[in-house]
Amino acid sequence: MLQINIILFFLSIFVLVKSADYAVKYSHKIAKSLNLPDFITSFFIVSFISVIPEAAISIISAVKQKPQFGLGTLFGSTIADLTFVFGLVSLFSYNGIKIKSIIINKNLIFLLILIFPFLLGLDGNYSRLDGIILVFIGIFFFLHLFIQANLFKRSTNKIKIKNITLYFLIFIISIIFLLYSADFTVNLGVEIAKEIKIPIEILSLTIVSLGVCLPETIFSIRSARENLESLSIGDIFGTVIINSTIILGIMSIIHPFSFDTIIIFISGTAMTISSIILIIFFKTEKTLTKKEGLYLVIFYIIYIIIQFISNKIF
Repeated sequence: MLQINIILFFLSIFVLVKSADYAVKYSHKIAKSLNLPDFITSFFIVSFISVIPEAAISIISAVKQKPQFGLGTLFGSTIADLTFVFGLVSLFSYNGIKIKSIIINKNLIFLLILIFPFLLGLDGNYSRLDGIILVFIGIFFFLHLFIQANLFKRSTNKIKIKNITLYFLIFIISIIFLLYSADFTVNLGVEIAKEIKIPIEILSLTIVSLGVCLPETIFSIRSARENLESLSIGDIFGTVIINSTIILGIMSIIHPFSFDTIIIFISGTAMTISSIILIIFFKTEKTLTKKEGLYLVIFYIIYIIIQFISNKIF
């Protein structure tokens, strides 16, 4: 039975990732048809679509009263985005990622928002009040970006109605598949963790979180190779902020929960350190070089090893 569950688990993750990839791809096409600027497309549209796998898994796990699984997915995917994903994108780019966007240069400090989930979780509990605070912080951040109206100007080209109709249809179908596969991923993940006797947080912190990061990874690598750095950076930043504030907040509001403080200590520390490292890398010559990208990937590998060792998986 374990072998069958494992096969179905990876199959559900594959469907989850593939459907999310289609959702991201066609949401981008819709945005381009509407002639929206690249950074707005990535930060406000693609990133909100990219976060749906994590959001679906986290909210479903909260509803099923297994919020620890969702917590692991959110923290794990956030750390993976800040290190492994940024590292891969820079390594696959031609000359590193150039930080050309004004909005990124002005708001790098907002990566420190990731300290709040860490501080609120130090007591080993996320209450409804904590959830409300996190949602408010996330909304405030995006409102702050939106107020910078000069970055949101767009021209008025004609919209191809036929194409948009097709794009919307594919997008909706992708979301439906995504939600169903997320439900299967949660159920099977919990069962597998019980059968092999490991904390469900570890399974979600590693395998699941890395899997759900694939949509933004693929999108960002494509964007970087096409010299569209604003798209690749905006997508990852948007996903990270949404995960660590709004989605975690909603999950806590639905089902307040407790967890092993070692999880928040290791993951929270990794989130904080990786945020500071990224700020330093971006501020130096306004480029994330291939060498710096390699350092980020190594940092992620070390983080995973520490998680396994601390939970006595090895």
